[in-house]
Amino acid sequence: MPPQAMITVIAIFLLGGAQLLRRRAFLVERQKFTHEFQRYFVRFAESRGTDSESFVWVMKNMDRMQANLGVIGVLDGYRPAFANYIVRNYQILINTLPEIQTGHAHPDMIDSCQVAILRYIGTLDRWVADSNHQLVNPLVYLKEGVSTIISLPVYLLSALGLIAIESTERFRLSRFVQFLSICVVLVGLVGSIIGIVTGWDQFTKTLEQLHISPPPLIFPLHK
Repeated sequence: MPPQAMITVIAIFLLGGAQLLRRRAFLVERQKFTHEFQRYFVRFAESRGTDSESFVWVMKNMDRMQANLGVIGVLDGYRPAFANYIVRNYQILINTLPEIQTGHAHPDMIDSCQVAILRYIGTLDRWVADSNHQLVNPLVYLKEGVSTIISLPVYLLSALGLIAIESTERFRLSRFVQFLSICVVLVGLVGSIIGIVTGWDQFTKTLEQLHISPPPLIFPLHK
Protein backbone atom coordinates (compact mmCIF):
# COMPACT_ATOMS: atom_id res chain seq x y z
CA MET A 1 0.00 0.00 0.00
CA PRO A 2 1.47 3.40 -0.96
CA PRO A 3 2.61 5.53 2.01
CA GLN A 4 0.28 8.34 0.95
CA ALA A 5 -2.72 6.02 1.09
CA MET A 6 -1.67 4.70 4.50
CA ILE A 7 -1.30 8.26 5.83
CA THR A 8 -4.76 9.10 4.47
CA VAL A 9 -6.36 6.14 6.24
CA ILE A 10 -4.62 7.00 9.52
CA ALA A 11 -5.72 10.64 9.19
CA ILE A 12 -9.34 9.60 8.60
CA PHE A 13 -9.16 7.25 11.59
CA LEU A 14 -7.75 9.98 13.88
CA LEU A 15 -10.26 12.53 12.60
CA GLY A 16 -13.11 10.16 13.37
CA GLY A 17 -11.71 9.48 16.84
CA ALA A 18 -11.45 13.20 17.53
CA GLN A 19 -15.09 13.66 16.52
CA LEU A 20 -16.22 10.82 18.79
CA LEU A 21 -14.28 12.22 21.75
CA ARG A 22 -15.63 15.70 21.11
CA ARG A 23 -19.20 14.41 20.96
CA ARG A 24 -18.77 12.40 24.17
CA ALA A 25 -17.31 15.41 25.98
CA PHE A 26 -20.29 17.48 24.83
CA LEU A 27 -22.76 14.89 26.11
CA VAL A 28 -20.97 14.50 29.44
CA GLU A 29 -20.95 18.27 29.94
CA ARG A 30 -24.68 18.47 29.15
CA GLN A 31 -25.31 15.53 31.47
CA LYS A 32 -23.47 17.32 34.29
CA PHE A 33 -25.42 20.54 33.68
CA THR A 34 -28.77 18.69 33.71
CA HIS A 35 -28.03 16.96 37.02
CA GLU A 36 -27.02 20.31 38.50
CA PHE A 37 -30.20 21.94 37.21
CA GLN A 38 -32.28 19.17 38.76
CA ARG A 39 -30.67 19.70 42.16
CA TYR A 40 -31.31 23.45 42.10
CA PHE A 41 -34.82 22.92 40.77
CA VAL A 42 -35.70 20.60 43.67
CA ARG A 43 -34.33 23.11 46.19
CA PHE A 44 -36.22 25.93 44.51
CA ALA A 45 -39.51 24.01 44.38
CA GLU A 46 -39.28 22.69 47.95
CA SER A 47 -38.60 26.21 49.27
CA ARG A 48 -41.65 27.46 47.30
CA GLY A 49 -39.42 30.06 45.67
CA THR A 50 -37.98 31.48 48.89
CA ASP A 51 -34.44 30.09 48.46
CA SER A 52 -32.64 33.02 46.84
CA GLU A 53 -29.57 31.10 45.68
CA SER A 54 -31.56 28.42 43.84
CA PHE A 55 -33.93 31.10 42.48
CA VAL A 56 -31.06 33.04 40.89
CA TRP A 57 -29.43 29.89 39.48
CA VAL A 58 -32.53 28.38 37.88
CA MET A 59 -33.60 31.72 36.42
CA LYS A 60 -30.17 32.23 34.84
CA ASN A 61 -30.19 28.74 33.32
CA MET A 62 -33.91 28.33 32.63
CA ASP A 63 -33.78 29.19 28.92
CA ARG A 64 -30.82 26.87 28.32
CA MET A 65 -32.51 23.97 30.07
CA GLN A 66 -35.79 24.54 28.24
CA ALA A 67 -33.96 24.51 24.91
CA ASN A 68 -32.08 21.32 25.85
CA LEU A 69 -35.31 19.53 26.76
CA GLY A 70 -36.75 20.07 23.30
CA VAL A 71 -40.08 18.33 22.78
CA ILE A 72 -39.79 16.69 26.21
CA GLY A 73 -40.31 20.09 27.83
CA VAL A 74 -43.29 21.17 25.70
CA LEU A 75 -46.96 20.28 26.18
CA ASP A 76 -49.11 20.10 23.06
CA GLY A 77 -51.89 21.85 24.91
CA TYR A 78 -52.33 23.28 28.41
CA ARG A 79 -55.54 24.59 29.95
CA PRO A 80 -54.90 26.97 32.88
CA ALA A 81 -57.06 26.51 35.96
CA PHE A 82 -60.59 27.90 35.54
CA ALA A 83 -59.81 28.96 31.96
CA ASN A 84 -61.91 28.15 28.89
CA TYR A 85 -58.98 28.24 26.43
CA ILE A 86 -55.95 26.03 25.67
CA VAL A 87 -52.37 27.26 25.29
CA ARG A 88 -50.61 25.40 22.49
CA ASN A 89 -46.90 24.42 22.63
CA TYR A 90 -46.72 25.25 26.33
CA GLN A 91 -43.10 25.39 27.56
CA ILE A 92 -43.31 24.00 31.06
CA LEU A 93 -40.06 25.29 32.59
CA ILE A 94 -40.28 28.85 31.30
CA ASN A 95 -43.90 29.13 32.45
CA THR A 96 -43.78 27.16 35.70
CA LEU A 97 -40.59 28.45 37.35
CA PRO A 98 -41.79 32.09 37.66
CA GLU A 99 -45.10 30.80 39.02
CA ILE A 100 -43.23 28.84 41.73
CA GLN A 101 -41.58 32.09 42.83
CA THR A 102 -44.91 33.91 42.99
CA GLY A 103 -46.68 30.98 44.69
CA HIS A 104 -49.15 30.37 41.84
CA ALA A 105 -47.64 27.19 40.39
CA HIS A 106 -49.94 24.18 40.23
CA PRO A 107 -48.45 21.06 41.89
CA ASP A 108 -49.14 19.04 38.75
CA MET A 109 -47.01 21.43 36.67
CA ILE A 110 -44.17 21.24 39.19
CA ASP A 111 -44.33 17.44 38.93
CA SER A 112 -44.39 17.72 35.12
CA CYS A 113 -41.17 19.75 35.21
CA GLN A 114 -39.52 17.16 37.41
CA VAL A 115 -40.64 14.32 35.16
CA ALA A 116 -39.39 16.11 32.04
CA ILE A 117 -35.97 16.67 33.59
CA LEU A 118 -35.72 13.04 34.72
CA ARG A 119 -36.73 11.81 31.27
CA TYR A 120 -34.03 13.95 29.71
CA ILE A 121 -31.44 12.65 32.18
CA GLY A 122 -32.39 9.12 31.12
CA THR A 123 -31.95 10.09 27.46
CA LEU A 124 -28.53 11.59 28.16
CA ASP A 125 -27.46 8.50 30.09
CA ARG A 126 -28.36 6.35 27.08
CA TRP A 127 -26.51 8.66 24.66
CA VAL A 128 -23.37 8.63 26.81
CA ALA A 129 -23.50 4.82 27.04
CA ASP A 130 -23.84 4.59 23.24
CA SER A 131 -20.91 6.99 22.87
CA ASN A 132 -18.77 4.77 25.11
CA HIS A 133 -19.56 1.75 22.95
CA GLN A 134 -18.64 3.66 19.79
CA LEU A 135 -15.21 4.51 21.20
CA VAL A 136 -14.20 0.82 21.12
CA ASN A 137 -15.39 0.22 17.55
CA PRO A 138 -12.71 1.02 14.92
CA LEU A 139 -15.26 0.98 12.08
CA VAL A 140 -17.14 3.83 13.76
CA TYR A 141 -13.90 5.85 13.79
CA LEU A 142 -13.62 5.41 10.02
CA LYS A 143 -17.29 6.23 9.42
CA GLU A 144 -17.07 9.40 11.52
CA GLY A 145 -13.88 10.44 9.78
CA VAL A 146 -15.44 10.01 6.34
CA SER A 147 -18.63 11.87 7.36
CA THR A 148 -16.51 14.75 8.66
CA ILE A 149 -14.62 14.99 5.37
CA ILE A 150 -17.90 14.92 3.43
CA SER A 151 -19.16 17.77 5.63
CA LEU A 152 -16.05 19.97 5.18
CA PRO A 153 -17.76 22.39 2.73
CA VAL A 154 -20.57 22.92 5.23
CA TYR A 155 -18.05 23.46 8.04
CA LEU A 156 -16.35 26.08 5.88
CA LEU A 157 -19.63 27.92 5.39
CA SER A 158 -20.18 27.79 9.13
CA ALA A 159 -16.68 29.18 9.80
CA LEU A 160 -17.49 32.08 7.46
CA GLY A 161 -20.66 32.78 9.44
CA LEU A 162 -22.97 31.95 6.53
CA ILE A 163 -24.80 29.16 8.36
CA ALA A 164 -25.27 28.26 12.02
CA ILE A 165 -23.07 25.62 13.67
CA GLU A 166 -26.24 23.73 14.63
CA SER A 167 -27.08 23.36 10.93
CA THR A 168 -23.59 21.99 10.31
CA GLU A 169 -24.01 19.30 12.94
CA ARG A 170 -27.46 18.40 11.65
CA PHE A 171 -26.03 17.97 8.16
CA ARG A 172 -23.12 15.82 9.35
CA LEU A 173 -25.45 13.60 11.39
CA SER A 174 -28.11 13.44 8.67
CA ARG A 175 -29.14 10.07 7.27
CA PHE A 176 -27.75 10.96 3.84
CA VAL A 177 -24.23 11.73 5.10
CA GLN A 178 -24.21 8.73 7.46
CA PHE A 179 -25.41 6.41 4.67
CA LEU A 180 -22.79 7.78 2.26
CA SER A 181 -20.08 7.36 4.90
CA ILE A 182 -21.08 3.74 5.55
CA CYS A 183 -20.98 3.04 1.80
CA VAL A 184 -17.45 4.47 1.49
CA VAL A 185 -16.21 2.41 4.46
CA LEU A 186 -17.85 -0.78 3.14
CA VAL A 187 -16.38 -0.31 -0.33
CA GLY A 188 -12.95 0.19 1.22
CA LEU A 189 -13.32 -2.91 3.39
CA VAL A 190 -14.47 -5.06 0.48
CA GLY A 191 -11.54 -3.81 -1.59
CA SER A 192 -9.13 -4.64 1.23
CA ILE A 193 -10.56 -8.15 1.72
CA ILE A 194 -10.42 -8.93 -1.99
CA GLY A 195 -6.90 -7.55 -2.12
CA ILE A 196 -5.85 -9.89 0.68
CA VAL A 197 -7.41 -12.92 -1.01
CA THR A 198 -6.33 -12.33 -4.61
CA GLY A 199 -3.39 -10.00 -4.17
CA TRP A 200 -3.86 -6.26 -4.52
CA ASP A 201 -1.73 -5.93 -7.65
CA GLN A 202 -3.67 -8.64 -9.45
CA PHE A 203 -6.97 -7.19 -8.24
CA THR A 204 -5.99 -3.73 -9.50
CA LYS A 205 -4.96 -5.08 -12.92
CA THR A 206 -8.30 -6.91 -13.22
CA LEU A 207 -10.24 -3.74 -12.45
CA GLU A 208 -8.15 -1.72 -14.89
CA GLN A 209 -8.93 -4.25 -17.62
CA LEU A 210 -12.61 -3.66 -16.85
CA HIS A 211 -12.02 0.12 -16.87
CA ILE A 212 -13.01 0.35 -13.18
CA SER A 213 -11.06 2.40 -10.66
CA PRO A 214 -9.97 0.27 -7.66
CA PRO A 215 -11.58 1.14 -4.31
CA PRO A 216 -9.43 2.73 -1.61
CA LEU A 217 -7.83 0.38 0.89
CA ILE A 218 -9.11 0.77 4.43
CA PHE A 219 -6.44 -1.46 5.97
CA PRO A 220 -2.87 -1.50 4.63
CA LEU A 221 -1.59 -4.61 2.90
CA HIS A 222 2.00 -5.61 3.58
CA LYS A 223 3.93 -7.45 0.95
